[in-house]
Amino acid sequence: MLDMEVESLSKGQYVFDVIQNQAMAWRSLSSTVKPFQHAGPYIFIGSGTSFYLAQVACAKALKNGIPAVALPTAEIILDPEIWLNHPVTLIVISRSGTTSEAILAAQKAKDYHIPIVAVTCHHSTPLANLANQVLVSDDGDEDTVVMIRSFTSMLVLLQSSIDMVAHRSQCSSVILADAAHPVLEQANLLIPLLLRNVPRRVYVLGGGLRQGIAEEGVLKLQEMAGAVALAFNPLEFRHGPWGSLENTDAIFLLGQRDRVQYEHPLYKDLLQRTKHITVVAREDWFGELDIDESSRLELPNNIPDEDAGPLAVLPLQILAWHMARLMGENPDAPKNLTPVVVLNHE
Repeated sequence: MLDMEVESLSKGQYVFDVIQNQAMAWRSLSSTVKPFQHAGPYIFIGSGTSFYLAQVACAKALKNGIPAVALPTAEIILDPEIWLNHPVTLIVISRSGTTSEAILAAQKAKDYHIPIVAVTCHHSTPLANLANQVLVSDDGDEDTVVMIRSFTSMLVLLQSSIDMVAHRSQCSSVILADAAHPVLEQANLLIPLLLRNVPRRVYVLGGGLRQGIAEEGVLKLQEMAGAVALAFNPLEFRHGPWGSLENTDAIFLLGQRDRVQYEHPLYKDLLQRTKHITVVAREDWFGELDIDESSRLELPNNIPDEDAGPLAVLPLQILAWHMARLMGENPDAPKNLTPVVVLNHE
């Protein structure tokens, strides 16, 4: 019996440790960041988690006046004439640099004489060999099936590169790394208390800079726990999804300071349907809104919302890990998934 208990406790321990210690990989990026060498407009692409990373990077670029779009990698492969038949720079995001879609998309870009920037965790890969510029998070790969540290470290890398292109003062990767510990501390205390009962569904609400973060949080819940989880723009949630909300559902609202005039009323409306609401936002988002301490995960005020994406995703990673354990799943070995997707496209 004791051996079975030890085995149960060890399930997911590797992923748990990666979540807790991932900010160490952010620190090393401060000396390696470079701007994109080629001009925009930029097309950010990725598959799975990398696509959600592309969404966040695109939102940050647009916020800084840089023309950009985010697409699933497959769109470049299937309709290259729509996206590559005019001057653009293709930014291909792939943790391994060996994913079939990433390589195929880069080959399409080569055919159209489009410059390629690879954002990855490995130098010598087929994708890197096709790229005109390679941005690497050397410590980002975590040797896991699901992307954890690679997501946040490549996001830190992309954010800094975009800041350089926009001639904006960068938020130091060291400052971000220092801020990670208190956010993780809060989440480690709060999330287990929120999950005394497994929710019927989990909704993660985020728009703009947080849309990709919300989608990534939902993907982690699906990958690790097999949970029923959905992501929506906060104001879109009042439309169709509103009808299916029940009091056994949990909601995570990813708040942004410049959207409080819309997000505060939404929070009050949500309370009429379920009490299981957690807000992940900067301290100054909360203002006079009466939210119990057990329902707020605070991000530091000294980091702008457009730089705080790596921090905002941390509680969602911890949520997915605990949900997996509650549902009897092993986050270290999620069902039916592999670290790299290889397509048969003959």
